[in-house]
Amino acid sequence: MRKHLIAAIDEITDVCTPPSGSRALDFGCGNGKWLDTLKEYGWDTFGIDPGLKTAFRRHAELREVPAATEFRFVVLSHVLEHVTEPASLLTQLARATVPGGWIFVAVPSIDRLPEHGDWFYVLNARAHVAAYSVDCLTTLLGRAGFGDVRVLPVQRGSDTSLRRLWLLAQRGAPMRQVRRPLQSALAALASVKGVAPTRDTRS
Repeated sequence: MRKHLIAAIDEITDVCTPPSGSRALDFGCGNGKWLDTLKEYGWDTFGIDPGLKTAFRRHAELREVPAATEFRFVVLSHVLEHVTEPASLLTQLARATVPGGWIFVAVPSIDRLPEHGDWFYVLNARAHVAAYSVDCLTTLLGRAGFGDVRVLPVQRGSDTSLRRLWLLAQRGAPMRQVRRPLQSALAALASVKGVAPTRDTRS
């Protein structure tokens, strides 16, 4: 699946042929699989993970998002659904991303909940404390400083892929205004529960 994503990202930005000295950061890097792949393509790789340390045998460890602007590519894979202050985290990552750099975000897909039906994967009290639609993430990313949001394609024939939302956004690019960012999520929830969605009147 990572190869599918790398290929899709490379069609938008040069993730497979980075300029010399380009730095990549994986926030919540886990065992370092994303960093391993990026390192193979020539990136200088950095990770943050307070729990799992195995990645730092091969990649540089950071304890927090640096205040300096230094990364051309940032990975935020299946982290946002676990945090209670996503806007703050995205703002920190935007600050650390060079203008024109990109962030890759992966979260469970609430938009496709009517298709995959896996309610517990999208939102549950034990692990996934927040759920995101394309419109919601576009708004959060835009307010943090990322624009030109691209939705990466689902891998054909993959039930796992259908459950996930993959986005790519560029630091400093124009933000797409979403008039009612919660409406698509409310509609997805309503279709599963069989009730009419509550109208989202927030801008």
